[in-house]
Amino acid sequence: RQSNFEALFGSLPLELQQEIFGYLEVPDILNLRLISKPWHNLVASKELEIAFSYLRQPHIPALAIQLFPPTSPTTDLLYISALWRRYSTACGLATLISDWLTTDMFLQKTPDQRAEFGESESLIRRRLVPLVIAMMHFFETYSALRLDPLTADVDHTILERQIMSDYDDETLLQVHQLFRILMAFQTRNLRPPSYMSRTERSLRGYRRSDPPPENVQIAMLYIGGLQQLFRLAKIQPYEKRRQAVDVWFEGVTRDVPCEGEGSTKPTEEPASGLKDKGKAVLFPTSLGSRPAGGSPSVQGTQEILRKLPVSKSQIWVSTAESLLIERGKIEKVQDIKGDAGVLQELILRD
Repeated sequence: RQSNFEALFGSLPLELQQEIFGYLEVPDILNLRLISKPWHNLVASKELEIAFSYLRQPHIPALAIQLFPPTSPTTDLLYISALWRRYSTACGLATLISDWLTTDMFLQKTPDQRAEFGESESLIRRRLVPLVIAMMHFFETYSALRLDPLTADVDHTILERQIMSDYDDETLLQVHQLFRILMAFQTRNLRPPSYMSRTERSLRGYRRSDPPPENVQIAMLYIGGLQQLFRLAKIQPYEKRRQAVDVWFEGVTRDVPCEGEGSTKPTEEPASGLKDKGKAVLFPTSLGSRPAGGSPSVQGTQEILRKLPVSKSQIWVSTAESLLIERGKIEKVQDIKGDAGVLQELILRD
């Protein structure tokens, strides 16, 4: 029966096949290749069409494609897999941030309040997604430039200005206003609620009441990126999350192994079953040619760590503000909206 379905699907007009593929999530498309060799061949033969169909979907922010364009002349499954992972991370992180804003900033905590505020929360989430993608691009690009021999020793501010040149005036301003919220979310997510007394924290099992040191939070942003922030932020309960942060930082700050003493694990493949327990690629496709993103090597991690800002206050803010003034988007720093104004803008109906 399966072979009959494969044959029937393969006989459909190309336009109809593309439309059907367009309803599938990227992991579903990737997993189709593992059903059988005919399915793999079908997906491989339609790789470009599937990729272009995915890029035309309205839910993918144009900013994501603009900031993360294809690295090769042809758009393939490797590219859309990496783009999908970034988009999924942005959606997940935007959901966590909007939930935090709803409860801690807008004080909508009871089930009835949350239900009444639901439309505004959805609006916040949708507006955060493209801005989170831009912040993702900022941290990823900064780390990549630190590993590039041509820019490895360039001044921190110059690197930031180079990256920000990719953003138009309005995007730069919107992301700048989000940046303060992102930094506050990271700190808040890595410590118990400040309104709890020491006794209540003890009763809840919160043995550590302080967030990780600032250098750990900075490393999380530049080494792991917003993907790592999202992975850690969604861990529950708080104690497990704090423990996971410590384990992660210990892993990235280990000494670089000498030649012959060991090496890092290879970059994890997308959740598509490409490798059979790490032994061999099942079928060759664009996804089997090179890893799509991933963390830097051990040596690269150590190189980035040595050149990171020493304080979160040195990240983004002063560079973005001076650039906004130079471009004429604002006349003075005071023209930038404060947190209250940003929050109101997030829930403002069009």
